[in-house]
Amino acid sequence: MHSNQRLTWIACAVIGLTALTSPLFGLDYLRVSVKHILDAQGNRSTGEFNSDATVVSAFEDANVILENNGASFRVHLDEILDVSGASQYFDTDSSQQDAMQALLQSSSTLGWRTDAINIYAVNSMDLGGSCAFPRSHELILMNNQGPLGGNIAWLHEIGHYLSLTHTFEACQLGTPSNPVVCTGAAAAHTGMCNAVDNCPDTCSLPNNLMSFSLFSVENITLSVCQQSHMEFELHDPGGTRSAILLFDDAFEANDDCASAAFLTEGSYPGLLALDKAEDWYRIVVPTGETVQVELAFTHAAGDIDVSLHSGCGGPTVASGASTTDDELISYTNPGPSAEFFLRVYLPNDPTGEYALSNTISGTLIDCNGNAIPDDFDISSGASADCDVDGLPDECDAM
Repeated sequence: MHSNQRLTWIACAVIGLTALTSPLFGLDYLRVSVKHILDAQGNRSTGEFNSDATVVSAFEDANVILENNGASFRVHLDEILDVSGASQYFDTDSSQQDAMQALLQSSSTLGWRTDAINIYAVNSMDLGGSCAFPRSHELILMNNQGPLGGNIAWLHEIGHYLSLTHTFEACQLGTPSNPVVCTGAAAAHTGMCNAVDNCPDTCSLPNNLMSFSLFSVENITLSVCQQSHMEFELHDPGGTRSAILLFDDAFEANDDCASAAFLTEGSYPGLLALDKAEDWYRIVVPTGETVQVELAFTHAAGDIDVSLHSGCGGPTVASGASTTDDELISYTNPGPSAEFFLRVYLPNDPTGEYALSNTISGTLIDCNGNAIPDDFDISSGASADCDVDGLPDECDAM
């Protein structure tokens, strides 16, 4: 966990659980691994979520809900697998959850992961979905015959995974001397969010994720206290949930060329690319000089490719798309100093960690010391050159 994110959460708890809307180092991502339990003949269920496309749609909706509510994290669908060898649970019920989890954890062939939320889709069960809490199960079951709330049910069960109760259950926990948080955030850590002066949640919060109401994705709410409680579960050093987190890097948000991060010469380890959140950088290359960019990563853990473009939305001038553990591109700028845009992306994999190094050959003329060529400062309008001597005017006074 980033230290400043931890401080953000602590400040939220102390000053009244202010909504966590702008994490300093970008968003955190919860890894999710979805597995379909196959029948004895190797077939998926014929239910509502039997295709990869319908599962992907559920997680797209989940992230719409989290974004609309200003949450500091998103869910990241890492994989969708078919699992053979557990067909006795193709049709099951919630009373079998303990035995099912024991089996799934005991074999390396059943898709169980310790670094992701494990969701197993079954053909049918007695509930729309199931996830016990607090921390008594690591397994989420989803009923392919149509969970209550459709796509919304997937995030609802992840709420349980992060120890949120149903709203109607939370309202039964309070007493006149101990006002309750009625949005399901008081399950495991009642001391964190149950005082009226610290938490504005009320039982009347409409369209809450943890209720049983049927409503549209755009209208679903998550309370301030629920979000704070989910953050606590994710970052609690005494818990197990932090293992599922992917931390985005300090250049975020740079997911498209319009929000590209400015990159100077140097080496940058510990960067993260996601399939639905590319990384973009801006690099100023002086006239006649050569920029060289190298990415180092583990190809087997996530194939990362790179391309360099002459402007935002401009044509590709260099690219790298090998099947090795690195990518190396170089380009010599034949024109005046200009900004070039570097795109780092995953063509097939969901995540990839990488280190980036950026060098520019030649001598950088940079009299004002801002790591940008002087002629680009002038041509871009960042600096004036009233005496037309080719140097920013602020240098003339030095």
